[in-house]
Amino acid sequence: MLTTRQREILVRVASGMAGKEIAGDLGIALKTVEFHKARISQQLGLRSRAAMTRYALEHGLAPLRKRD
Repeated sequence: MLTTRQREILVRVASGMAGKEIAGDLGIALKTVEFHKARISQQLGLRSRAAMTRYALEHGLAPLRKRD
């Protein structure tokens, strides 16, 4: 089970935001973002940003966007 903060970070990873962007958006340190990403990876067995994105999409945490 992910915490609220982990879900917030996962959604932003899935939207393509970089770690620095996520940190700025949430008002937290980059190291904190990296810590949460590592915990998400460990808890869910995900090894990449692509896997995190896929998980978020499959579980309804991030909307699938159409390309323009």
